[in-house]
Amino acid sequence: MAEIKLLIKDRTPVYKQVVDFIESAIISGKFQPGEALPSLNSLAKQLDISPETAKKVYGILTRRGLLESHRGKGFFVRSKTD
Repeated sequence: MAEIKLLIKDRTPVYKQVVDFIESAIISGKFQPGEALPSLNSLAKQLDISPETAKKVYGILTRRGLLESHRGKGFFVRSKTD
């Protein structure tokens, strides 16, 4: 996964910064269909955010149809044909 840089002084909420970054990476093709994303705990640790914030990010991206969850395996970039 590409490095996500959060702008701490930015007024944009952290969760929105992460959502926007991942969404842009998917749309631009940096993240390919079927590619695994970090686990919730890994994402939280990498970005120094709470696991609940990471869960919120993945929830938003899943509802937008960009990610899919596989129980016990994690979150993956959804293919465009799904």
